[in-house]
Amino acid sequence: MEKNCQGQEKKFIFAKIIFKKLYKKTVMKFTSKKFKGLFLIAGLGFLILGINACGNKSGITDSKNSIESSGESIVYVNSDSLLEKYDYYKKVKKGLEDKSQSMQIDAEQKQRAFQNEVQAYQKNAFNLTPAQKKSEEARLGKENQQIQAFQQNLSQELATESQDVNEKLNARIRTYLEGFSKDNHYKMVLGYSTKGGSLLYAQPGLEVTSKVIKGLNDAYAKEK
Repeated sequence: MEKNCQGQEKKFIFAKIIFKKLYKKTVMKFTSKKFKGLFLIAGLGFLILGINACGNKSGITDSKNSIESSGESIVYVNSDSLLEKYDYYKKVKKGLEDKSQSMQIDAEQKQRAFQNEVQAYQKNAFNLTPAQKKSEEARLGKENQQIQAFQQNLSQELATESQDVNEKLNARIRTYLEGFSKDNHYKMVLGYSTKGGSLLYAQPGLEVTSKVIKGLNDAYAKEK
């Protein structure tokens, strides 16, 4: 068995977040009239991690029907529960929500100030000469373009930061699962989500969600 395992490399498949769709929606929200989107780390259909491992195939699971007796080396994690209970994720999610709200307030303030200027111009337009009207309309048009550019820049900034947070989150989970799989002699840790995914069914005895969550939170607590 050990000879067959020599030279094999660890392999993993990690599902990428459909970030373009999230970004598109965010831009639409930032440039919309109401501007009220919150850009979250959502739709993390991740945790498809394949790892080649050698040696004893015994393992630890959350169920009394432990996979130790079956000798299985493939387990799965409920990714929904993982995100809900992973302290690091909850922290970075809150940070992005707060930043999104702050950006939303800034953009709305600029938009309201611009609307007030437009209303003031419309109210006093009859007192202006044609040349003055032309000049004021040109100024307002330029200011409107600047506000739109400001909103788009905010959206791009938040999207970039969200992508960076997602990559770090995925890296943390992947790194932990590599060690977790090695320690427990698992060949593969699959991700399962009630919101959809490629894993259609697995025996309850193969689930290791609570152990992974505890391990991740314990590791994160040591960083504080």
